[in-house]
Amino acid sequence: MASSRPGPRRAAAPTQLAPQPKPTISVEEWEARAPLGDLEARSIADIKTASEQIPWPSLPSTPLALQRNKPVAGSRPDTPLSGSASARSATHALHPKQSIQTPQQFYDWFALIDRSVAHSQESHFRAHVANVSEHLNACDSLMENIDLVDREVDGMLDGWRGVEEGGKNLKDACEKLLEERDKLLELTEEIGIRLEYFQELEHATRMLNHPGESLVLQTDFLYMVERVDICIDYLKSHRHFREAEIYLFRYQQCMTRAMTLIKMYFVGSLRALSVDVSKRLYEKDVSPTAQMHLLYTRFKTVSTQLLPLLSELERRARSHPQELSALLDECHTAYFSARKSLLVGRIMEEIKGLDPSRTELVDQYLETLCDYLYDDLRPRILHEPRLTALCEVCTVLQALMVLDVASVHGEEDDDDSPIPSNNGELTVDLDAAGARRVRGLGKLHISHLLEMVLQDAQTRLFFKAQSVIQSDIRYYAPRPEDLAYPDILVGKPIIEVPYDFN
Repeated sequence: MASSRPGPRRAAAPTQLAPQPKPTISVEEWEARAPLGDLEARSIADIKTASEQIPWPSLPSTPLALQRNKPVAGSRPDTPLSGSASARSATHALHPKQSIQTPQQFYDWFALIDRSVAHSQESHFRAHVANVSEHLNACDSLMENIDLVDREVDGMLDGWRGVEEGGKNLKDACEKLLEERDKLLELTEEIGIRLEYFQELEHATRMLNHPGESLVLQTDFLYMVERVDICIDYLKSHRHFREAEIYLFRYQQCMTRAMTLIKMYFVGSLRALSVDVSKRLYEKDVSPTAQMHLLYTRFKTVSTQLLPLLSELERRARSHPQELSALLDECHTAYFSARKSLLVGRIMEEIKGLDPSRTELVDQYLETLCDYLYDDLRPRILHEPRLTALCEVCTVLQALMVLDVASVHGEEDDDDSPIPSNNGELTVDLDAAGARRVRGLGKLHISHLLEMVLQDAQTRLFFKAQSVIQSDIRYYAPRPEDLAYPDILVGKPIIEVPYDFN
């Protein structure tokens, strides 16, 4: 029996207690994923040692039910057991349902007892296996949750990347929109700047249509003229703009009209002033001081008002000579006509009142005027860079001096003749009937007055000629294009000139 007892127990244990292997993971993968430390290895070794030293169970001499029904010491032996106790012992799982009569029944009953003992001894292993199974299930659940979280994190990462990429695209689009906006703003500003040159026409036309001669005295008038001139220059340099020629023509019309208004106001002011001064001069008992005031001070007073307008007209006439030079000439003509009408009579009276025997006063006066002429011509002559201009000045001055010398000899011949000549002479008729004519001032000699101007011109001409000779002749350095003159002649097209044999 001893040899046959362990057989059924060892044969039955693997069939009931062996855990089912996981189909999705192997032992190597498990140990690779969850390596054991020293403490876990020692615990498993202790459990293995304890499981190998399981003591054999002791078999009772009497059935377990009989031991339970055995009377306790001190009780009455003749006390019968109750029917319920015997019923419970009769219904125990290990109690044989029938009395054991054969060895086979005993072996069956013993195998049942052996399995029960083995099951009771291996219960902690089953509990451990169940606990491990629960842990495996929990780990599987955790793995599933981790996979789910991993998928969620991947989704969130993909979403974040999409948001980041969308943000970058939105940023790039916003930057492009800002650049386009800046370009459009710059384009709008440039268009506005260019449109100002066209929109100024409406303001100029509206101002010029304002009635009244006092328009030229307004503060905005000269500013408007300046703006019109700027617009004309701009449109001349941008003729490729649409309708630029039309606006240029209309701006020129506005400029001409503005300058015409200046001319009309200037001429009208001079005429009104001349008429007023003439009336005052022809009045009786006008003192010389009053005449000087009327002839000069009144004109100086008016000049402060007319000078800016005439200066503007002169400046515009230099810029646009074809359109405005005629207006400036009319202003000059009107001024000199007004001054001539007022001063000629007084000058003639002064000349008639000169003493014929004292011409040195006139000479001194003319010398004074020549000093002013000399002060004006000398800096121009000294700063003149052109040899041709200096040569012309010297020629003209020498010609005047030669003519003056020739006229002196002519006067000496005329002094011998009984009838005086009026050519180059100033004569005064003192007799109203013309019976007696007195010789006036003689011929004025200007040769000695122009001598200093001629000397300065000749000196400047000498030094300028010496400088040109030094730079262009003595120290001349030929350039490659100067030495390539034969090539120029060879490459120059031949112009056939018809020859007339007659």
